[in-house]
Amino acid sequence: MKNGSVYIGEILNDETDTLQVHLIDGNYVQIFAPAVKRFLAAKSINVFPDGRYNPTRGFFFQTGMGFNAESFAA
Repeated sequence: MKNGSVYIGEILNDETDTLQVHLIDGNYVQIFAPAVKRFLAAKSINVFPDGRYNPTRGFFFQTGMGFNAESFAA
């Protein structure tokens, strides 16, 4: 939200200027749509049990290298 609030839940109705949202704690809220700063879809976010979240955007990769002690013995 533009005021810094974060709501995690399912959007039930977005056909008017008011969004009807079912929150993960079971409550229902109505949010004025122009007050929304950013919306993240469920497939692009990781939500933790305590309510924290991490957006998963971008390209992630990892490289690795390993050595064996036997390869150094002659």
